[in-house]
Amino acid sequence: MTRMTPTTRSLAPIGRGDLLRLGVLAAEAEAGLSARHPHGAARNAGRLLCRALCQGAALHFLDGKNGVKDFDVWSFYAALDDGPFPYQWRGTADFGPSKFGRYTGHPPSYTGRRADFLGRSLRAPHGTDRQPRCATTCPQRTQQQRKH
Repeated sequence: MTRMTPTTRSLAPIGRGDLLRLGVLAAEAEAGLSARHPHGAARNAGRLLCRALCQGAALHFLDGKNGVKDFDVWSFYAALDDGPFPYQWRGTADFGPSKFGRYTGHPPSYTGRRADFLGRSLRAPHGTDRQPRCATTCPQRTQQQRKH
């Protein structure tokens, strides 16, 4: 692995396995939040609509040019009548050793790229399919996007 500077972004492609790992890390971070706040975040159990890879890593997934500094994953939940998902919550995790390397601007305890997790409630019509979609349902890249 090459030595990385704080401004270096990984140009390694983001694959399905990477998206699955991010989905698992997000679920673990949210489970921790629910365990700490059983009358708050735990109320959203079973209401996950989808998870989405966002910001720079999402652009890199699509264009292969942006590079990955860190991963930002948003989870969206069907809104409850008695209050939203805790909008100020932000979880973090270490993606761990991988082809993406390590961003040296992250804490020394991180062995890989940092993953940030955020959540929001969305008004969803009654009867909305609430089966978790995770980041794996991102649209497939086209052949042209894969060439770049």
